[in-house]
Amino acid sequence: MILELEMKKLFLFTGKVKHSQNLSVTPTHPWITVQEDGTVLMAHCTCLHGEALCLGSDKPSDKDCQLFFEALHNSELRESKPKKSAILSVIEGHSQRYIPKVMQLDLPTPLSTLYSSTQLEMEFSLLLVESTKVFDDLTKQQCLIVEEETREQREDGVMALRHIHKYMFQVQAQMHIAEVSYCDFLVWTPQEVFTQRILYDPLFFHDAYGKVTPQPQNSHMKRDATAVNLQAQMS
Repeated sequence: MILELEMKKLFLFTGKVKHSQNLSVTPTHPWITVQEDGTVLMAHCTCLHGEALCLGSDKPSDKDCQLFFEALHNSELRESKPKKSAILSVIEGHSQRYIPKVMQLDLPTPLSTLYSSTQLEMEFSLLLVESTKVFDDLTKQQCLIVEEETREQREDGVMALRHIHKYMFQVQAQMHIAEVSYCDFLVWTPQEVFTQRILYDPLFFHDAYGKVTPQPQNSHMKRDATAVNLQAQMS
């Protein structure tokens, strides 16, 4: 909605904005007043961040901006699921939080970067020699970092693939397609080979499948019944 105040040549813009990452949240109602030449006089938004500061007619000082960014940061900390405001990613003193964790840590070179099409025609003996070079630059400190960062993958103190890990979804889907009852999940390291036998879980698969496909009303009841029948057949 646009209102023109002809006496003073002022324009008031109001609107309703839905949250891009959470459509169930009540939309915000920002507004802005400008002069005929586009000069912004005042602006405000009813979102949590907008409540931190209401801009007046005077240009905010560096201190005002600093206080605003700090208030914006603190407001995020009070949220149950902080989403990190994009503007803070380019503000000194706050941008560090936006650097991906994998870039902050001294991690080994990702295996995906080691691919080379020339190795497809390489003899097996030479390929073995090249593969050993992967660990030439691997340091003990990097090994410790990898172990620490993946420690939460243990369940009940035992090393295991987490139930919510993306690989679990992949394994269950592949077992469903291949119609097999189990899969051996292997992780190789220079020190040892970790093996975990994962059983096909029809309840897990159909629950995950139902979340990524449109379902008609009451279809979840049919899906649960199908899963129970499949589980009975597997036992």
